[in-house]
Amino acid sequence: MQELSGQGSYFVSRYNHRTDLYAEKDEKLVKFDLLKELRSAIVTGIDFCEYELYLLPNQKVRLIAEKAPDDVTEKRRIKANKTAKKKGRKPTQKHVFLLGWSLYITEGCA
Repeated sequence: MQELSGQGSYFVSRYNHRTDLYAEKDEKLVKFDLLKELRSAIVTGIDFCEYELYLLPNQKVRLIAEKAPDDVTEKRRIKANKTAKKKGRKPTQKHVFLLGWSLYITEGCA
């Protein structure tokens, strides 16, 4: 992705819930608490969010989050439960929660 961004190309990718993101705070990068931010958005009635974050210290990205409709969320959760059951696991609470959102990463703002 960094190579594409450096060449003037753009990218859009679905966010993997196991990927760590970092926010800039006091000129340092700290782990971004996506769950906290999205739960706060729900409480305030916000269905669409954008965040300027980092994948790596020099890889600035924009995370776009949009609340998924209830029927889509339910289908995603059923599929995740089936997949996890086949592997003898259960989906994490974080994963189940994030299935209620459509999450995308794209190039960072200039």
